[in-house]
Amino acid sequence: MNTNPSWNNTADTELPEFEGTLLLWHFVVMPMMPPQKTKGGLILPDEAKDFSEYQNRVGRVVDIGPYCYNHPKYAAVGMKVQDQLKQIKRGDWVMFGQHQPFRIEQNGVKLIIMNDDEIIAKIANPDSFKAYIYRS
Repeated sequence: MNTNPSWNNTADTELPEFEGTLLLWHFVVMPMMPPQKTKGGLILPDEAKDFSEYQNRVGRVVDIGPYCYNHPKYAAVGMKVQDQLKQIKRGDWVMFGQHQPFRIEQNGVKLIIMNDDEIIAKIANPDSFKAYIYRS
C-alpha cells in the first residue's frame, strides 16, 4: 500500500489494473512523484518538493477508454495523426495538462481519470522533463 500523503505515487508503486470499466474517451493515469533528491544526491527541502509536486504532470497510463481519439473533433487532424494518437498504450509515460481531472484512489494507489484531449505528449523517459510555472 502506498503511504504517500500527496496526490502522486512513488517510483516503486506498481502499475495497477483498473478495477472498473472505463467508458467513452477517458484515460486512467497513475501520476508519479517527482524525485526527492537531486542527481548529485542532495535532498530537496519540503518547499522545493511541494513546488515540484505542483508542477508534476507526468504519469503512466493504466487504462484507455474504448472511444479514445475517435471523437469527431479528431477527424480534422487527419487519419495519420489519429493513428499516432491511438499508439498510446497501457504502461506508456505521458504528460498531461493541469485541468480538473477526476482523482480517485484504488487500493492505496492514486489515479487520475481524464479526457483523451488532456494528454499532451507520450514520452520515453519522465526524468528528462521538468515543468516550470511562471509566478509574478
